[in-house]
Amino acid sequence: AVMLKSGTSMFGTTGALSLFTGSSTSARAGELIAHVGDSSSGVGGAITLEGGSSDHAEGGAVSLRTGVGDITSGQIEIATGHAVSTTSGAIVIDTGTSNQGGSGAVSLTSGHTDGRSQVTGSVL
Repeated sequence: AVMLKSGTSMFGTTGALSLFTGSSTSARAGELIAHVGDSSSGVGGAITLEGGSSDHAEGGAVSLRTGVGDITSGQIEIATGHAVSTTSGAIVIDTGTSNQGGSGAVSLTSGHTDGRSQVTGSVL
Protein backbone atom coordinates (compact mmCIF):
# COMPACT_ATOMS: atom_id res chain seq x y z
CA ALA A 1 0.00 0.00 0.00
CA VAL A 2 1.08 3.58 -0.66
CA MET A 3 -0.16 6.41 1.55
CA LEU A 4 0.35 10.13 1.05
CA LYS A 5 -0.62 12.16 4.08
CA SER A 6 -0.07 15.68 5.35
CA GLY A 7 0.47 16.43 9.02
CA THR A 8 -2.14 17.08 11.69
CA SER A 9 -2.55 20.18 13.83
CA MET A 10 -4.41 21.01 17.03
CA PHE A 11 -4.50 24.79 16.56
CA GLY A 12 -3.37 25.76 13.07
CA THR A 13 -3.64 24.81 9.44
CA THR A 14 -2.47 21.36 8.39
CA GLY A 15 -0.21 20.76 5.44
CA ALA A 16 -1.49 20.55 1.88
CA LEU A 17 -1.02 17.64 -0.47
CA SER A 18 -0.50 18.68 -4.08
CA LEU A 19 0.07 16.59 -7.20
CA PHE A 20 1.24 18.34 -10.36
CA THR A 21 2.20 17.24 -13.84
CA GLY A 22 4.51 19.13 -16.14
CA SER A 23 3.47 21.91 -18.50
CA SER A 24 4.17 22.04 -22.22
CA THR A 25 4.56 24.95 -24.61
CA SER A 26 4.12 23.01 -27.86
CA ALA A 27 2.60 19.58 -27.12
CA ARG A 28 0.11 17.95 -24.77
CA ALA A 29 0.78 18.61 -21.08
CA GLY A 30 1.08 15.76 -18.58
CA GLU A 31 -1.93 13.84 -17.30
CA LEU A 32 -2.91 12.82 -13.79
CA ILE A 33 -4.50 9.39 -13.78
CA ALA A 34 -5.99 7.67 -10.74
CA HIS A 35 -6.87 4.04 -11.32
CA VAL A 36 -7.83 1.54 -8.66
CA GLY A 37 -7.48 -2.21 -8.88
CA ASP A 38 -9.57 -4.56 -10.97
CA SER A 39 -10.92 -7.90 -9.73
CA SER A 40 -11.62 -11.00 -11.77
CA SER A 41 -14.03 -12.56 -9.25
CA GLY A 42 -14.81 -9.90 -6.61
CA VAL A 43 -15.68 -6.22 -6.50
CA GLY A 44 -13.33 -3.79 -8.22
CA GLY A 45 -11.71 -1.02 -6.19
CA ALA A 46 -13.52 2.28 -5.58
CA ILE A 47 -12.41 5.91 -5.73
CA THR A 48 -13.71 8.37 -3.16
CA LEU A 49 -13.16 12.13 -3.28
CA GLU A 50 -14.36 13.63 -0.04
CA GLY A 51 -13.97 17.05 1.51
CA GLY A 52 -12.92 17.26 5.14
CA SER A 53 -15.38 17.55 8.01
CA SER A 54 -15.56 20.32 10.59
CA ASP A 55 -17.10 20.27 14.06
CA HIS A 56 -17.63 24.04 14.22
CA ALA A 57 -17.40 25.51 10.69
CA GLU A 58 -18.00 24.56 7.06
CA GLY A 59 -16.96 21.17 5.72
CA GLY A 60 -14.43 21.11 2.91
CA ALA A 61 -15.57 21.43 -0.70
CA VAL A 62 -14.91 19.07 -3.61
CA SER A 63 -14.46 20.74 -6.98
CA LEU A 64 -14.09 19.25 -10.45
CA ARG A 65 -13.24 21.90 -13.00
CA THR A 66 -11.92 21.73 -16.54
CA GLY A 67 -9.15 23.86 -17.92
CA VAL A 68 -9.65 27.03 -19.93
CA GLY A 69 -8.97 26.65 -23.63
CA ASP A 70 -8.53 29.09 -26.50
CA ILE A 71 -10.76 26.94 -28.75
CA THR A 72 -12.85 24.94 -26.23
CA SER A 73 -12.61 24.26 -22.54
CA GLY A 74 -12.18 20.71 -21.28
CA GLN A 75 -15.06 18.28 -20.86
CA ILE A 76 -16.34 16.63 -17.68
CA GLU A 77 -17.87 13.24 -18.27
CA ILE A 78 -19.81 11.32 -15.64
CA ALA A 79 -20.74 7.85 -16.81
CA THR A 80 -21.24 4.40 -15.38
CA GLY A 81 -19.50 1.37 -16.79
CA HIS A 82 -20.98 -1.21 -19.13
CA ALA A 83 -22.68 -4.21 -17.51
CA VAL A 84 -22.31 -7.58 -19.23
CA SER A 85 -25.12 -9.60 -17.63
CA THR A 86 -27.07 -7.35 -15.24
CA THR A 87 -27.97 -3.70 -14.70
CA SER A 88 -25.32 -1.04 -15.17
CA GLY A 89 -24.51 1.32 -12.30
CA ALA A 90 -26.70 4.28 -11.34
CA ILE A 91 -25.74 7.96 -11.24
CA VAL A 92 -26.89 9.56 -8.00
CA ILE A 93 -26.74 13.28 -7.28
CA ASP A 94 -27.66 13.88 -3.68
CA THR A 95 -27.41 16.83 -1.33
CA GLY A 96 -26.73 16.28 2.33
CA THR A 97 -29.29 16.54 5.07
CA SER A 98 -29.39 19.24 7.73
CA ASN A 99 -30.34 18.96 11.38
CA GLN A 100 -31.20 22.66 11.77
CA GLY A 101 -31.44 24.30 8.34
CA GLY A 102 -32.32 23.63 4.73
CA SER A 103 -30.60 21.01 2.64
CA GLY A 104 -28.41 21.98 -0.32
CA ALA A 105 -29.78 22.71 -3.78
CA VAL A 106 -29.08 20.83 -7.02
CA SER A 107 -28.42 23.17 -9.92
CA LEU A 108 -27.73 22.27 -13.57
CA THR A 109 -26.89 25.29 -15.69
CA SER A 110 -25.35 25.99 -19.04
CA GLY A 111 -22.77 28.74 -19.47
CA HIS A 112 -23.34 31.91 -21.45
CA THR A 113 -21.59 33.03 -24.61
CA ASP A 114 -20.06 36.38 -25.46
CA GLY A 115 -20.14 35.59 -29.18
CA ARG A 116 -22.80 37.43 -31.19
CA SER A 117 -23.77 34.49 -33.39
CA GLN A 118 -23.12 31.67 -30.91
CA VAL A 119 -25.81 29.61 -29.20
CA THR A 120 -25.55 28.69 -25.54
CA GLY A 121 -25.60 25.05 -24.48
CA SER A 122 -28.71 23.18 -23.42
CA VAL A 123 -29.58 21.30 -20.26
CA LEU A 124 -31.27 18.10 -21.42
